[in-house]
Amino acid sequence: MWTTPELAITRPASPCRLRSTRLSNQQQIPVPPASARAAFYSARLLGQLGQAAFFGGLFWLVARGNNPALGGTVLMAAMMAGSMLFGIPAGALADRLGAGRAALAGAGGRLAIIAGTLVLAFSQAGESLWVLAGAAFLYSVVSQLFCPAELSLVRRVAAHRPSSGHASLMVLQYAGQGLGASLVAGIALFYRSPAVLLVAAVLTYVAVMALVRVVARGTREEALSCRIDRRFILREPLAYFRSQPGAAAAGVFLAFSELVARASAVAIPYYIAHDLDLTTAQAAVLVAPAVLGVAGGLVWASRSLHIHVAHQALRLTLLGTAVSLVALATAGNGLTVAVSWLEPATPVHASAPPLLGVAIAVPVAIVLGACFAVGPVSARTLLTATAPREQQSRVFAMQSVFTDCIVFVPLLLSGVASEFAGAGATFLFLGLVGGAVFVLFETGRLRFAPAAVPAPAAIPAQS
Repeated sequence: MWTTPELAITRPASPCRLRSTRLSNQQQIPVPPASARAAFYSARLLGQLGQAAFFGGLFWLVARGNNPALGGTVLMAAMMAGSMLFGIPAGALADRLGAGRAALAGAGGRLAIIAGTLVLAFSQAGESLWVLAGAAFLYSVVSQLFCPAELSLVRRVAAHRPSSGHASLMVLQYAGQGLGASLVAGIALFYRSPAVLLVAAVLTYVAVMALVRVVARGTREEALSCRIDRRFILREPLAYFRSQPGAAAAGVFLAFSELVARASAVAIPYYIAHDLDLTTAQAAVLVAPAVLGVAGGLVWASRSLHIHVAHQALRLTLLGTAVSLVALATAGNGLTVAVSWLEPATPVHASAPPLLGVAIAVPVAIVLGACFAVGPVSARTLLTATAPREQQSRVFAMQSVFTDCIVFVPLLLSGVASEFAGAGATFLFLGLVGGAVFVLFETGRLRFAPAAVPAPAAIPAQS
């Protein structure tokens, strides 16, 4: 049995062993130095900034071609293909190398791809859509090594409270993406060159490499002394999701949350313009409640969420998301349109008064913002706390690939549904899916049993 300050769970036997016994399962997880923790969070912020600059430069190069709409679709497909094809093998390699080394290798791979794209920007090859799609694909492949290793490192960097670590990663993700968007806008306004964006991305990832090197030295994750075979790649993480109560529920919730987030990004602009009939200035009023909900949820998750209440937080956020989506469907004319499709004889009258729709949308925005913050942090906290140390990267990689496979087709259909049936119909469908998942939680179909998480165990004294 291995222990952390928050829980103690018996682990199934694994053929993989650490090369060193310095971090054996019978010992308390050592706390890395403050410099490693600071470098870890700084690398997260700069990594998101550099990634935003790279994507901005890449899509800018594509936009200069003859068919920018097709080019954007091809780039998105290339990145998703890299994730779906190499996500699980890359997670296995990350566990084999150790999270610190894997994160360093992934950051180096990202830097190499960005630098190569910068070279292409000054040549005729940079005008080829398929060459740029290849760069996007390779970036996605090396990211499958970096991302699960980064999530795996939370167990070391925030060992006393993984929820605080995951909440901090979300805050830094939003901050980095916001800074990246500002950087893209500034360069587009003053320099008007994608190459400048790519130079900024290269310089940013040079700093990320240095920071991740500090993290790797501070955490000192050990490599595993076992072969990368079918058992290592697939069977062990699958066995974890099947046997560990709560693990499958956390994975399903993360997939549902990602589906809602991506589909909402497509449906909300249509919903504001057509269902609520708001101007851009009026729609900006709805942003503040959503930001307030996200901020409040992240503050609560970082300060009060722990493994023994994570299952309740998941239930409540799932229920809150489902109810809020149904409320959004009824705030405008979405429900009326959906009913008219089922009963063609039913006339479609004017939607509800705009003020009534806004009165419903504002509290719903607060609830959805809080759910989008608390839910993913709760799910990742469960995975961090219950997954065996030697399977952390594989568990997060398998969950990510499962999410991509689940959301791919519904995401493609969400735009069509919003255009022809109204955004409210999309929200109603997502709400019904959330309700069905909640029923699975409550009936035990996902083996979500709070009793599986025992009381905290005493931490053995260090010799």
